Amino acid sequence: MVTALFDILIDFFGKQQECLCAFWEGYADQEELLAAKNTRVSGLGQQSYFLFHAPLASVQAQWLAVLADRWETSGLAPNAVWPTSEEWYYSVPIGPHTSYLGGPAELVDAIRSCTELETYEAFPLDDIWRDPLNPPVREDPPN
Repeated sequence: MVTALFDILIDFFGKQQECLCAFWEGYADQEELLAAKNTRVSGLGQQSYFLFHAPLASVQAQWLAVLADRWETSGLAPNAVWPTSEEWYYSVPIGPHTSYLGGPAELVDAIRSCTELETYEAFPLDDIWRDPLNPPVREDPPN
């Protein structure tokens, strides 16, 4: 999944696109995050995060290295990645077995058409804890 997703992002935006990566402060590798003297931000929900800058290709390489070692991605791969240009946003919330991506329609279409990725449409008020295979029935809004 990581290879397919980041290959699409790189095709659209290039390997050198500058990104911000947010790592939750509560991971076991917190000492390494602190030692890197990166920015720590609060106010994103109830958690605080450390922010790192990295080109998109480096983010993909790090994520693949984590997976190749068969480690859990928790604490070793970011919880969120977005470019400094704010063209898209990718989030891996703590807890749910789902990740979220928002961006331009062409990017979303490319991701949704990728046979290596399982995708579902999400809406701003959706419950992230719901089962994507059994979505709630949507009623048309009243006229």
